[in-house]
Amino acid sequence: MEKLLITLGTVDYNTTAVAGSWELTSLTNGELLCMDQDGTAVDMLLPAITTDELYFAVGRTTVAADTSVMIDIQSLEWSKQAYVAPVAKIMYIGDDTSSVYGLHMPTPIAGDVASVRITDKTKEHFDAERVINVEYVVQDGDTEANVQTGIVAAIVANARAAAVVTAAVASTTVGNLGFTLTGVTAGEDFTATPGGILENADVLQYQNVNGAYSAGMLTPTAIVIGYGTAAQLTATESAYSTHDGNNNSNLFRGVLYSNPTNVVVGATYTTYTLTWRKHTNKKLVNETNVIQTLVIAIPSGETGAAEDITAMDNILASL
Repeated sequence: MEKLLITLGTVDYNTTAVAGSWELTSLTNGELLCMDQDGTAVDMLLPAITTDELYFAVGRTTVAADTSVMIDIQSLEWSKQAYVAPVAKIMYIGDDTSSVYGLHMPTPIAGDVASVRITDKTKEHFDAERVINVEYVVQDGDTEANVQTGIVAAIVANARAAAVVTAAVASTTVGNLGFTLTGVTAGEDFTATPGGILENADVLQYQNVNGAYSAGMLTPTAIVIGYGTAAQLTATESAYSTHDGNNNSNLFRGVLYSNPTNVVVGATYTTYTLTWRKHTNKKLVNETNVIQTLVIAIPSGETGAAEDITAMDNILASL
């Protein structure tokens, strides 16, 4: 089971208005509440949970309060992640103004083709628009600098390419030419491969090695996906969407019931990820207890958010 609860930053953690699960319909839209196994509301400042399980709820306006399943305290593990801003990737084709690298092209001849293949990694491999090929045909009298200017202009003029990267000349030093490609959307990955008479060009970018970006090249900027963006929560909400146990309901959101979203466009979120194991009573089957996941997202920087974060910190630390 995977569940996402999203609070609203303008609403404080419930303190006295709702005493327990029997009054959940009184929760304000976006209002957070923690309850013990018996359904009694947990105090945010002095949590005293004596039961083996607890659960969380967030008030909703048009539907009943959104609740998690029971959380086993003994097997519970949790982590808190503050918002981290995404950073756009920057890579260089050729030199990075250090006069060490270059495009390494042969003497341009009219009719030669300089190309760059841009791969939008946010799209699936089967998506026809994942790969964008941009070309510049060498004109009579073109120098290496003209070729560089031409391929940069071609990338800028290509609507699909321009939606993924911004291209600009970086170095005009003869023998050490180079241009940059910067991600249009911070946190969204891409790569680029030069071809044609640019096939021997140096490509400078951070490489993901065993889950971490190497710092071998100092000038390029490594992508930072970030944490707690509205876009990430929207994607998580869709992935976690279920209705009556139907895990495929997110594939048919237009025709099957789904709760209205609480994601606020442009908001940044602090997230709490709780994982635990659901006990099974099957004695005749060798089965590992299923891992359950609950993500609670709290918008950062608002009055209500500060109280919700305090409540979550105190409650989880008390377990």
